[in-house]
Amino acid sequence: MPVKRDELVVLLNELERTTPVTRWTAGGVSLWPLIRMRALFEIFERLDYGLDRAPVPPDPEGADELARARFRFDAARGADCVFLSNAAYVKRVGEERVDIYLDPVMDALRAAGLACVRLELEGLHGYSPRRRDDRFFVNGVLEERASATPRDPRSAAELGLPGWEAVRDALAARGLKVAVGMIERGCDLWRFNALAGCFEDIFRALRPRALFLACYYAVKQMAAVQAARRLSIPVVDVQHGVQGQWHPAYGRWENVPPAGYSVLPDRFAVWSESDRRVIDRWREASGVSGHVPFVAGYPWIERWSRAPAAGAAGDSPLADTGLRRILVTHQDESMFPDWIYGSLAELSRENAILFRLHPGAAHRTGYWERKLHEKGLVHFEVARSTALPLTTLLADTDVHVTGCSSCVLEAREFGVPSVVVHYHGLLVYRDVIDDGSCLYAPDPASFAQALRTVRPPERAAGEPEPVLARYAGVPGLDLETRQSASKEARA
Repeated sequence: MPVKRDELVVLLNELERTTPVTRWTAGGVSLWPLIRMRALFEIFERLDYGLDRAPVPPDPEGADELARARFRFDAARGADCVFLSNAAYVKRVGEERVDIYLDPVMDALRAAGLACVRLELEGLHGYSPRRRDDRFFVNGVLEERASATPRDPRSAAELGLPGWEAVRDALAARGLKVAVGMIERGCDLWRFNALAGCFEDIFRALRPRALFLACYYAVKQMAAVQAARRLSIPVVDVQHGVQGQWHPAYGRWENVPPAGYSVLPDRFAVWSESDRRVIDRWREASGVSGHVPFVAGYPWIERWSRAPAAGAAGDSPLADTGLRRILVTHQDESMFPDWIYGSLAELSRENAILFRLHPGAAHRTGYWERKLHEKGLVHFEVARSTALPLTTLLADTDVHVTGCSSCVLEAREFGVPSVVVHYHGLLVYRDVIDDGSCLYAPDPASFAQALRTVRPPERAAGEPEPVLARYAGVPGLDLETRQSASKEARA
């Protein structure tokens, strides 16, 4: 059986307590976070995300756009803020395509007079088919730099990583072969430095005062963080999904060096006080001054939960059936017990099942359509439920079902109750479960009961704080001064 996420966190904490992994550095690069995240992605890749993955070739128009918007050093212009994005978070809203996590922040900073540029890692999830003069594709530049860099396959022993054999053996015992190989290859430091060096050159050309990204913990994003740190550029990670103590990128780091890790952001813009407390708990225990969390909310969801997109119900799949609508958000197979498909099949006779895949598995809609048909589902839809913005679906959803998706939190903003069917959801959403707007159902009987009794959450009242005010503490941008000037201008 694959190691579960909470089991992985417990294992990582044990290694952080018993071996000197927090002292694994080479050339100023903190190596332990690379291994920690490699183990997390290895779990993902054993499940849905990496199966049958094949790159989707862009259409001719897409190829033209990739060429037109490719980053070129000789054409780079200065920017106050750089946003590092990827296509997984770009969703269609009407005729627009929007990065639901970064665009609200970029729009607020632009309105305050700051020049912003988007760098898109188009190779991670295809590319976002939108023409924007403010975005440049950088994956080709990065890969060219890495390919041109001579390999320097120094091993963990040659890098002098203390205790690496014990870490290797502990991970191997849990079947984490990819992470083990990465340790033995010295964390592929030569490639990481090539990527970080390329980002350094990009940032020197753009001269930003801050870097914003969502999902900092993939290798290229961490290379960007490393490059920004070398150039004293503050980095802000914008929350993009459920975090909590059982997420290895955000929760339960132990024995963190006093100066922090070079590949972790300076600031974490989180959705809630509970998310902030999770990060502050390990910061305070380790005496770390950096990696500071602040509550920035979730501007995109806040906006559309108060004023849903016009025609949202008509856009939503199976809107013409008149049936009760159940949104099912699927993360990976380990989060969905075998019994759930029989229960969904029974429900689908008199309910519309909107089956939404994780963005990392969006390439598998055909597989899931076939599988759900084979499982006996009647009224269900996969492709559009995966492609449309979550806001469009939640504006016309009666109840939400998941293993452990962050949609539990997003559904609350729309007054939609949730049922979680995996014990990890019980761990992560204990506070939501305690208020009755989310129920845990570990078997078919409790699932049927939960769908009948779960009650909608109370929706937030009043207008949220302006986005600019939430980011006022980001160093280097003088946002407090700009915010005051904006208020005076409105007065």
